[in-house]
Amino acid sequence: MSHVRHACPIYGGCMVEIYEIETVEVCSCENLIALSSGDGSLSETMIKASKWTFFSNHAHVLVSLARDGDRPLREVALAVGITERAVQRIIADLESDGYILREKVGRQNRYLIQRDKAFRHEIESDRTIGEMLEIFSA
Repeated sequence: MSHVRHACPIYGGCMVEIYEIETVEVCSCENLIALSSGDGSLSETMIKASKWTFFSNHAHVLVSLARDGDRPLREVALAVGITERAVQRIIADLESDGYILREKVGRQNRYLIQRDKAFRHEIESDRTIGEMLEIFSA
């Protein structure tokens, strides 16, 4: 196994582990990199990957806050990959629908997740937010 740093357009230098002679890996910038090592040298090709994920930004923000309710919104935005203003709008949505409570601690906010709240969509409305968060509590 070897490591290769590629010229990521977003993060500058992402690490990719190569396990085989020819492999395709995904870097943290979500661009696919096709790497090959036929003669011992490595080459890379940048291909734009699909941007969809299984969870919405609302779920990503909720998971981030569940892991650390004191985390500054700037850090939540960076972790989710959206703007701080978008995080503020999502938090307003979550708060207005009772999924989180905002607690003022000095000059900062602490966000408390209401884990017993059910999901909004009827397909998963028999499950709670807490059940989802247990999966991602690592």
